[in-house]
Amino acid sequence: MEVIGSSQSSKQVDAQALAVAVFKDEKVNEGVLQTLDEAVDGLISRVIQSEGFAGKAGETAYFHVMGKGLRARRLLLIGCGDRDGYKAAQISQMAGTATRFLRSKNAKAIAIVPRTDAGIEKTAQNVIVGAIMGLFEPDKYRTQDKEERKLESSPTVHGRLPGSSALASTCWTKGRWKSWGWALCLVFPAVLMNHQS
Repeated sequence: MEVIGSSQSSKQVDAQALAVAVFKDEKVNEGVLQTLDEAVDGLISRVIQSEGFAGKAGETAYFHVMGKGLRARRLLLIGCGDRDGYKAAQISQMAGTATRFLRSKNAKAIAIVPRTDAGIEKTAQNVIVGAIMGLFEPDKYRTQDKEERKLESSPTVHGRLPGSSALASTCWTKGRWKSWGWALCLVFPAVLMNHQS
């Protein structure tokens, strides 16, 4: 899986699917949600107003938006609960939910918009650890004739990058490599336990 940091507008990210964090009882009247809502002709605000999606932790809403104002062809809203409680673990959980859900929909290239004020390095770490954990299959060696679905790339849109793009790139790279180390520490023991002797 290739992971890329991006400061592009969420509307401009070229991916098969775009996963966006949404907070509990959030209104679509500013920022990223407003921009995305305008791009999809008010779809997000209609879903939130109809109380079909409240932004509760773990809640998802999935749409095909091809032909709308987004380059991405699908949109996944992921509820993250209260904004005050949105920390490293919740960012990882959001990314894991995105990768697991979108892989099941056979998306090969996804973009994750974690919507956090954390630094680039920490955001990269949390998103990548979550994405790797979300792709882990505990029954890999127990299931036969299983259809293989792979995620090829996952750009993460941070939104606000520091002034220098060189600095942003360095921070992103540092965070990315640290997260691969953490993810391997978490996944490798589980792989060993599931491996058939």
